[in-house]
Amino acid sequence: MIGRKTGVTLMLALVLGSGIAMWVAWHPDSCSRYLRGEPTLPSTQEVEMGGRTVYVPCEQWYPRQTMAMQTACLVEFALIGVLVVFAAGDGVDWWRRRAAR
Repeated sequence: MIGRKTGVTLMLALVLGSGIAMWVAWHPDSCSRYLRGEPTLPSTQEVEMGGRTVYVPCEQWYPRQTMAMQTACLVEFALIGVLVVFAAGDGVDWWRRRAAR
């Protein structure tokens, strides 16, 4: 049986993950059009990092995002890690209950 902490963590991870996916879908940039196959667009994008301009290849999605989106992605990865730990604990508890019968 799935625990309450596992269920809540799963729901939080799903909500945050779908929010990230919706944000990406609603905010296309020149790299998204380049990756779809428009060869006239540049294969890099200018990104401000620490007061200087850096050219980031379009294949690298994470560095091209805002700091808020990067933070949301890190929180999502942390939630997935916590979810795996909770799910493993639920699996061990289930296995012990099954073995005790």
